[in-house]
Amino acid sequence: MYIMDEPITALKGVGESRSKLLSKLKIKSVGDLLYFFPRYIEDRSEVVPIFSLSDGEKQAVKAVVISKPKGIRIRKNLTVYSMPVKDSSGTLVLNWYNNRFVENAFEIGREYNFYGKVEIKYGKKQMDNPTYESSDSFVHTGRMVPVYPLTENLHQKTMRNIAKECIDASVGNINDYIPSYIREKYGLCEINYAFSSIHFPETKEDYDRAKNRFVFEELLLLQTGILHIKSAKKSENSNPMNIAFLDEFEKKLKFSLTKAQKRVLNEICKDISSTNTMNRLIQGDVGSGKTVLAFATMYIAAKNNSQSVLMAPTEVLANQHYISAQEFFNKDDIQLLTGSMKVSEKRAALEKIKSGKAKIIIGTHALIEDNVEFNDLSLVITDEQHRFGVNQRDSLKNKSDNVDVLMMSATPIPRTYALTIYGDTDVSSIKTMPKGRIPVITKLKKTDELKEVLENIYSALKNNNQAYVIAPMIEESEDIDYTNVYDLKHKFELAFKNYKVEIMHGKMSKEEKDKVMQDYL
Repeated sequence: MYIMDEPITALKGVGESRSKLLSKLKIKSVGDLLYFFPRYIEDRSEVVPIFSLSDGEKQAVKAVVISKPKGIRIRKNLTVYSMPVKDSSGTLVLNWYNNRFVENAFEIGREYNFYGKVEIKYGKKQMDNPTYESSDSFVHTGRMVPVYPLTENLHQKTMRNIAKECIDASVGNINDYIPSYIREKYGLCEINYAFSSIHFPETKEDYDRAKNRFVFEELLLLQTGILHIKSAKKSENSNPMNIAFLDEFEKKLKFSLTKAQKRVLNEICKDISSTNTMNRLIQGDVGSGKTVLAFATMYIAAKNNSQSVLMAPTEVLANQHYISAQEFFNKDDIQLLTGSMKVSEKRAALEKIKSGKAKIIIGTHALIEDNVEFNDLSLVITDEQHRFGVNQRDSLKNKSDNVDVLMMSATPIPRTYALTIYGDTDVSSIKTMPKGRIPVITKLKKTDELKEVLENIYSALKNNNQAYVIAPMIEESEDIDYTNVYDLKHKFELAFKNYKVEIMHGKMSKEEKDKVMQDYL
């Protein structure tokens, strides 16, 4: 068997339990692990004498153990294990919290490498929970060290050990599918060197060369895949729609479409009235008028006696679309389908969709479930399409033959990037806002500019406006140092004591989320 296809359990130190943890990160083979790149590389190559350690800095030191760790119970559920170490320049105290395993991890008189944040307490230099290894080992200290994205119960030290075993076992035995003449032309390094240097580089330059090679590789594979998809799409045919009903829809509007909206709508109509299937992305800021174009397209489909689906990433957004759709469609023709519906409601909805009585179907991920059957699906629309995986969109599209696809996104995508990522897709942009709409202003602020951000929020609140803040995590994680929702709420409650601060996240019940949204709206 080719080394890349070997199961991850073939590696030393990977048994059944670790294999299950790695599978959560979609790592099942040696090849999967090789392509599981670090989030970043941390430079721990400089070993500093104890005398020169700086307060507040993360630094590496090489020192000899004076005595084994001694546990002191501070209070219930908190025991500190302290161990003194020394080098020729001074003494350092190392502390571990509730980690009884360190008691037997060291030998007195033996030299080890340590890495952690230095603190000076009571005149003594200390490190809390430092990473450690034997002085003749250079996986976690004394070098450029990888830092990986992890899952619960899988720690950086374990992940590094497994990755190092993987590199040692496989590098030198991997075939490079990029021909040498292409590598020479674009200055790309060879694949075995690249894998070794992306995980455990000797220098920053080695890491950058490896990263450059894999960026090129990813784009090469992406473009090759897009060419394959394009060639396949040329053979797809759809039933052209009669677009004469567009005038009828526009008469229902209480406003006039902008020039940009009309241009994009004309592009859509050209697609759906042809014998080729549509695959189009509409991008535009929030409030630019993408949704009305979706409803216009769904209106044409309904008048052509076929079904159309609008899939939203959240139930809140799906419900908003459902309410808005009632301005343009007979309520009996519209059906909402979400995961939180009662069994009886869902059963009735599925029957209405299967029979064809529902021409306009709006919902969430529930639409892609196996038990959802359509009568004559001809149009699939995904809102905030970047929130869905490719497989999720395809699952919905594949519920009928040769379906027209329309995607919407408020995420700004540069044209060159859009052509790369959506090379098999026609891209339409709405760059102007409807009359009376306030333009969206996007600014990038650094952490040290937080005070200015808070002042702007406070100014908005004083003018009876609202604000929302997105956190990258729901709860605190031991291995990932990201801001979580609960900490953020506490900070904002301290900063804005006279204003109500609420949270909303995916682990809350539907009732809790609905209440927060209703209070916000």
